[in-house]
Amino acid sequence: MSNRKAITERQKIDCLLARANAHGRLACAICDRLIFPGQVIEWDHIHAVCADGPHNYENLRPLHRACHTRKSALDIALNAKTKRIANGGRKRKGPKMKSRPFQKTHRKLPTRADRERVLAMRERRE
Repeated sequence: MSNRKAITERQKIDCLLARANAHGRLACAICDRLIFPGQVIEWDHIHAVCADGPHNYENLRPLHRACHTRKSALDIALNAKTKRIANGGRKRKGPKMKSRPFQKTHRKLPTRADRERVLAMRERRE
């Protein structure tokens, strides 16, 4: 069982009345398509409850099921990232990996004398 409070019928009605446009129509807040009678409405907290968002009708909005699924997936990812950052970043499991050592021999960069020698050789060929 979840510790989350259920959204009451009163909150749903207040939210619908507050969100309906001047013609009494209701649009999904994510995709802006109309929500028609008989369609499944899912209720979304604008400011997530896990992020200390209030649990009242002003923080609720009706969404299509697909829109709510996409938004909830983003909320879960952001919540996980927030917790990870708050806990000091990702913790490595096991010993620290050794890095591969750098190559011992380094390529020598060409000097001005090297460039002049190459140009002289090209001129002699021509």
